[in-house]
Amino acid sequence: MGKLFRPDYIFSATPPANGLYIYLLIVFGLMIVIAILLAFFKSKLEKIYLKLQNRIFNLLLTLGIIGLFFVLFRYEQIPYFGSRLMILLLLLTFLFWGGWIAFYWIFEIPQEKLEARKKQKFIKYLPQAAKRKIRGSTR
Repeated sequence: MGKLFRPDYIFSATPPANGLYIYLLIVFGLMIVIAILLAFFKSKLEKIYLKLQNRIFNLLLTLGIIGLFFVLFRYEQIPYFGSRLMILLLLLTFLFWGGWIAFYWIFEIPQEKLEARKKQKFIKYLPQAAKRKIRGSTR
């Protein structure tokens, strides 16, 4: 565990291609598969949750593809692109981006739900012509 934090271990330009990178290949592949599954089940959610699902889809697909490239670079022993630093940066990106999505889920979605309920309650008491105008319908 101690060598994980040594600079010469993290910053080595071309670390050996053997190791546990088959597991990273599986993890990044699963990220892409989950992103594709999220894309197929999009139509069954409310509009508020579609925004959350799109953010999760973007996170998983982007980092999954980039991660697969880094594993490929590691396998081909391409200097610096296959280094441990790139995987570490990818992990930090995942944590930051995931935290941003969690913040949106915890704090912004309840607020958007409340605003949607208020708007529904307001529209409920309007005449039909005004309802169509607010909803964007041009009947």
